[in-house]
Amino acid sequence: MVKHWKKVIAILAMVASVSATETRVATMGGDVDLLINDEQNVTLYPSTVLNFGKMATLEFGTLPSWNMGTYPAGLLITNNNKMAFGILGNRPIYMTNHPTNPLRVNAYSFVLGMGMGNLNLGVQVNMGMRNLSQTPAKDTTYSYNAMFLGIMPGISYTNDNMGIDASLNFAMPHWKDEGYTAPTDTLKFAGIPTIGMNFRFFNGSRTQKTIAAMHINFFKDAYEQNGTTFSNGSTWDIDAKIGKYMHPMRWVNIIGGLNLNVENVSINDSTGSIAINSGFLLGGETLVSSKLGFRTGITRNIFTYNKNKNGSTSNSTMGFADAPLNVAIGAYLNVGSNVRIDANIAHDLLFNGPYFLTGTPSQLASTVSAIVKF
Repeated sequence: MVKHWKKVIAILAMVASVSATETRVATMGGDVDLLINDEQNVTLYPSTVLNFGKMATLEFGTLPSWNMGTYPAGLLITNNNKMAFGILGNRPIYMTNHPTNPLRVNAYSFVLGMGMGNLNLGVQVNMGMRNLSQTPAKDTTYSYNAMFLGIMPGISYTNDNMGIDASLNFAMPHWKDEGYTAPTDTLKFAGIPTIGMNFRFFNGSRTQKTIAAMHINFFKDAYEQNGTTFSNGSTWDIDAKIGKYMHPMRWVNIIGGLNLNVENVSINDSTGSIAINSGFLLGGETLVSSKLGFRTGITRNIFTYNKNKNGSTSNSTMGFADAPLNVAIGAYLNVGSNVRIDANIAHDLLFNGPYFLTGTPSQLASTVSAIVKF
């Protein structure tokens, strides 16, 4: 269940993206904090919405199972760096904290930004709902209602070459299941809203910046079944990183950094776990012609520590992580001066091979994004 919740937290953060190109970030190591010039910064820092101009985006899903019902689309409008408004629709959220049956909710996100000199303010509101009711086999009826609501206020400050971005995140997934898991059962979400904080500091010139960032999330995972509450405990998740962004030439961008993640799960006074993981990422992009460019990203977990406690006994492990080197390769095409198409050729390419050769899809294989600036 803890692993499911970590996926939910990542989705809750990404759902707020307005006019962002998910494919570009995925093919350069998957880290928004270091790609300081990408529109997907709005996912974590809504006040950065004023840093980008008017644009529209469309995400084309993942091969081989493209689904028209899950194509997110976004629109961003700014007015002379004083006001900005954005909307993103059809963003899928999966309620994976359900004990047996995750349900997708297509959410909508709205962001509003206001500029006051060196200070920018922003707020995002994310919402979605879905009602499912039908009669499956054996003439049993069920209903499954799910709703998601989140708000993320943010603030940014820049002065010469130094800047700070920060935001708070409050997100509440909620669902109620009547007869879906079993004809006589009623289940519903009984946790608390996710509470999070995002912070980033950067310093440097236009061609290179040093970046430090931290993200903290707290959540309590629980559900109620026929009046009885089942808890999977509370979790603190802390992610810290330091890295560099370099822009040595007009057509070249390079990022690199180290990250540390600490997760503390407490089931009760005598049961819980602590997991510490650290790793690195490298990413880069360059044009090979006036229109065509390529990207690559490399990530790997280096060190891991795990401790589990159950009653009076506990055990721990520590050492170098037994993890593969993850490699992503992407391409992008500039169509005229206002349109860019991004493609993820293959993720984990060295180990799984590209989908069009092996027929075996890798994670995030062959995603495609389009962005239009106007």
